[in-house]
Amino acid sequence: MPCAIPPLNMTTARVGRGRGVGFNRVCGTASAARRAELRCVADQLHAGMDLIASRGSPVVIPVGGTVALKSLDSRASPGMGGYGNAIVIRVDTPVAGLPTPFWYSLNHLNAPSPLEVGQRVEPGAIAGVVGSTTNNQFRGMASHLHMELRVRPFGAGGSYDRDTVDPAILWAGVGIDWVGHNLVGGRQSGGQLLVRAGGPADCRAGGVRGLERAFGLASLATVYGPTSGGQAGPGEQYIPPAALSPNYPGVTSPGPADVEPPEYATPASPSASPSSGGSSTALAVGATLVIGLAILAKKR
Repeated sequence: MPCAIPPLNMTTARVGRGRGVGFNRVCGTASAARRAELRCVADQLHAGMDLIASRGSPVVIPVGGTVALKSLDSRASPGMGGYGNAIVIRVDTPVAGLPTPFWYSLNHLNAPSPLEVGQRVEPGAIAGVVGSTTNNQFRGMASHLHMELRVRPFGAGGSYDRDTVDPAILWAGVGIDWVGHNLVGGRQSGGQLLVRAGGPADCRAGGVRGLERAFGLASLATVYGPTSGGQAGPGEQYIPPAALSPNYPGVTSPGPADVEPPEYATPASPSASPSSGGSSTALAVGATLVIGLAILAKKR
């Protein structure tokens, strides 16, 4: 079981939208009249998890692995259009509930990640900073970190809907609890990601994971069990975020309001223009009338 931490300092950051199908947040809370005005649809898939934080907030590696892909806002890698500056990590360490290997991406970074393809990274390493880069496809999007989890590689041939799984599976598998969320617009939204004290992601010095990390030992989970981690103090439920990574401090703002989904164009209004189906029907009816009149004239 790997050490793991949330990619943002959850003292100030928060979860925006989780993975799932449903209305975006504005549509989910709007009146019926407002939904009609916004032309809301209920089948929008948000394939990852959004974490809301101020632009420039440090984004750290949540689970160790190898950099598999680096995509730039100015020159997107194949299959990575719309993700802006992004980094993809391949994880070869087994995590309960996921295949081995699996991949996750950290997207919309304000600038290209300092990491390079092939580099080995550990939890807490700087992956970039929060931004809103999206290859100019979705102008005006508020700053946030979009994290996706896939069971097949990102890039050419990868699928936003077929290959993605819920990042909540990863958090649960490494001992990070998603607390305080609720159902909004068909998806779980809000809340925080907190590292459970004494859980598998607790890598503080003195615990099993701390020993593994300090001495480079092979996993001791076979001895201590798959849920072994650090040693929780009396009454300690979650580890304070500031104690998890030296790269967390410095975040002073909770960030802007939640964002609108960037993945979907607004569907055209049904009343905007006649549909192609309606035009075809009119032509077919007209042709039938002409043929009928010609047959009647011939009989006479």
